[in-house]
This record gives sequence, structure tokens and C-alpha cells, in this order.
Amino acid sequence: MTKDDVLSDDTCAEKGFPPETRSQFIRYFDSNGDFVVGLHRYWLKGGGIAASGLSDPKFIVIDDITYFL
Repeated sequence: MTKDDVLSDDTCAEKGFPPETRSQFIRYFDSNGDFVVGLHRYWLKGGGIAASGLSDPKFIVIDDITYFL
């Protein structure tokens, strides 16, 4: 995981999330250690993904080309 921050109470209220929801940015690497996917999610204190219930892909690397989503 590259980033893992607890949202402020104001931000949680604004987004309709429960207190102590975390904003996380996660990077995935292939078996060679090369970066392949980056995604963002809001992680609930008790477990599970907030908002849509899915992680939000931000970019992917295919054949050394980075695609931003």
C-alpha cells in the first residue's frame, strides 16, 4: 500500500461515510516486481469498501505503456 490516511470527520460527513473511514491508494506489482496497477478505495473501519463497494482503478501499465483511467 502506498498511501493510507484516515479521513477527517468533516470529510466523512461530507461524503456520507462513517467516522474513521480511510482513503487508501494501492499499487500492485507483477512477479518481476514491475508496477502494473494503481487503484484508490475508501476503506471502512470495520472492513469493506465504502462508496460503490469497489476499488477505483486509476492507472494500468501494459507493455510499458501507462494508461490513466
